[in-house]
Amino acid sequence: MTRLFTRRGFALPDAFMLITVVFCALALLMVAGQRTRRLSSLGESMGNLRQFGSGLEAYAADSAGLIYSYSWRAGVVTPSTFPDLRGPYSDALSAAAAQAVDILRRRGQRPDMPAIQGWIPHIKFWHLVLADYLGSNLPMKAAISPEDQPLSLWASDPAGFDQGQYPPQPSPGTGSQRWPYSSSYEMGPAFYSSDYASGSEGTISQSTTHNTFMIGSGAVLGGRRLSEVFHPSQKAFVWDSAQRHFGTRVIFFAFNEARVPVCFTDGSVRVRPTASANRGFNPTNPRVMLPTTFTYQPTAWEAPLPSSGTSVQGVYRYTRNGLGGRDFDGDEVPVP
Repeated sequence: MTRLFTRRGFALPDAFMLITVVFCALALLMVAGQRTRRLSSLGESMGNLRQFGSGLEAYAADSAGLIYSYSWRAGVVTPSTFPDLRGPYSDALSAAAAQAVDILRRRGQRPDMPAIQGWIPHIKFWHLVLADYLGSNLPMKAAISPEDQPLSLWASDPAGFDQGQYPPQPSPGTGSQRWPYSSSYEMGPAFYSSDYASGSEGTISQSTTHNTFMIGSGAVLGGRRLSEVFHPSQKAFVWDSAQRHFGTRVIFFAFNEARVPVCFTDGSVRVRPTASANRGFNPTNPRVMLPTTFTYQPTAWEAPLPSSGTSVQGVYRYTRNGLGGRDFDGDEVPVP
């Protein structure tokens, strides 16, 4: 007796369907994995911001209520151990830049860091004073968003950065060695300068692009107190300079489509859409109702331009009425 066996293979439609199912499953796993990673990095970033909020309270408690900021003053011999940084300096900005270099040399183990002229360290290096107060080494991990890939690379190997190993990066030059010690986060200018220009006292204001600033004549830098904040749960203190944890694009924080984690002055940290923020004002013309506007002109390592264009408003970078104002969940506070 002869038995006949037939082997049934996959027909082409069956094979195609199986391959499609496998690819869909892999795609879902990749999306889920990316989502999990982004949620984890968002949690880490919010933890970083909480450190700045708790540092704000601790520093104020130990410093007669002062908000941490550069404290070296014009016309005063500084306490630096480095002779070339002792001054005295003719203006507050030069004194602050010298203090920043002093901290970089000590906390970053960078005695080769040169003195830097024409530099506003308050913008991207505002955290150095807190690192010095806490006794932290530099680069300060908490100052870097886990999704800020260029800065994370620079900070992981400052010596390699100095040799140009991590493009895109700033061009070599005097003071370019400072960039691995910068921050992904931004502090509102009113925390280290006057709320607005008044009489002979100037303040920090925006120039034409997002990374250019002006310091008015007679501006006082530093010396702000935590007690000057009238609406701490509504006043943005420090925030991520870009949306990095949502969607598929990195977006500069001032664009309406951006969502970024924000540390408020009461120490709370919340993700807030820029579209829900108050529009802010121009600190050089405080009683004009129009906000500060400027052009977002990114460098190669910053968030790319979105499709909405190049013009943005200052929002909580320039809160109306400065420390006395509010950024979210309430109307703007008019200038007295």
